[in-house]
Amino acid sequence: MTAFNPSTDLPTGDRACTTIEQLNAWTALILLANNPTKKFVRTAGSPSENRAQFNSGVDADNTQRMQTLCVFEEDLSLLGSSLPDWKKVKEMDSAPIPASLK
Repeated sequence: MTAFNPSTDLPTGDRACTTIEQLNAWTALILLANNPTKKFVRTAGSPSENRAQFNSGVDADNTQRMQTLCVFEEDLSLLGSSLPDWKKVKEMDSAPIPASLK
């Protein structure tokens, strides 16, 4: 798991995350920076994909968009528990948050 201390690790000042959308983009960038080569296969026979993805570009209606995708393994020992889904996620790595993203 990428260790996280909200009092010291969240960006501050002009770089602060002030919406859930910004927080999602920030965490996706951290996971991508720490796991650039981790892959998964969505369905048998399909090509492998990166488990952490962050893309931006212009879509069909000429709107600039960002897209994040993070694929996590679930801790099977917690299936059926009353924990919220985010607490059932297995860690992807143990690397610290890159200084450039703090």
